[in-house]
Amino acid sequence: MNKIRGLSKYHMSMTEDLNIRSNKFVIIFANNCNIIISNTMERIEKGQIVLLERNINITLKITKFTDDAPYEYIELEKEDTDNVLKIMEPMYSLSQSDTIPCDLVKRIFIIDNDITAHYLFDKIKQNKNIRLKAYEIACLLSMTEEVDKVFVSLTRSATLLFCDKIRKLIESDTAKKWQLSLISDEINISEVAIRKKLENEQTSFYQILLDVRMQKAAKLILKNDLQIGKISKLVGISSVSYFIKVFRTYYGVTPKNYFSYHKKIIFNDFRKLSETR
Repeated sequence: MNKIRGLSKYHMSMTEDLNIRSNKFVIIFANNCNIIISNTMERIEKGQIVLLERNINITLKITKFTDDAPYEYIELEKEDTDNVLKIMEPMYSLSQSDTIPCDLVKRIFIIDNDITAHYLFDKIKQNKNIRLKAYEIACLLSMTEEVDKVFVSLTRSATLLFCDKIRKLIESDTAKKWQLSLISDEINISEVAIRKKLENEQTSFYQILLDVRMQKAAKLILKNDLQIGKISKLVGISSVSYFIKVFRTYYGVTPKNYFSYHKKIIFNDFRKLSETR
């Protein structure tokens, strides 16, 4: 699973503001915190689950109750959203106006504190069966008060954007020293036009480049079979010290601490799974 900038910040104080942008539909379980969405002033209480549409920029004010991780989250891959939409399509319709980006408040949904919702969230995190996982996600989304609007939001999240084209190009060779001029040559669009298109989608070339590099770095670090110097080169950064600095700014921890923390999370998830059997 890729790590979202902001949500992946592991070392947090008891109260902290996180700036979030995800290129995927996200489900957040506030199992050890209260969350205030500063942009809309919506409040998510401990135990509630919040759904965030893809490609939104928001600020979350997190208030933790203990020193444990404040929340858990799931990103829906393209295959996940497509499969869930196939399940929901016979029951919900979509008008042409629904595909147009709307106010932020209409792109965020809250599921009340409910033991069934918590159970489904845990099952989705653990499930390796793609088809069964899709039905579990559909069940969880149906627990909102506006299921038809969640369907619309999920449809928008599944729509391919211009920034996806840029992201896919960079992902094809993360070791390359990508510049906007190279992107321009590859897709035969002027640099000015690229900037404008990305600006309309509320992002930039450098933000996409950073996201791709850091998410690839995180995956390589968790494999634990490469030295930091090699990982740095594989994500297009020559200087190891600069790579560590950028990684720490992005995730809030050094690569070494990132690996240690994630290993602990995996152990806790495995223990939780064992206890339910």
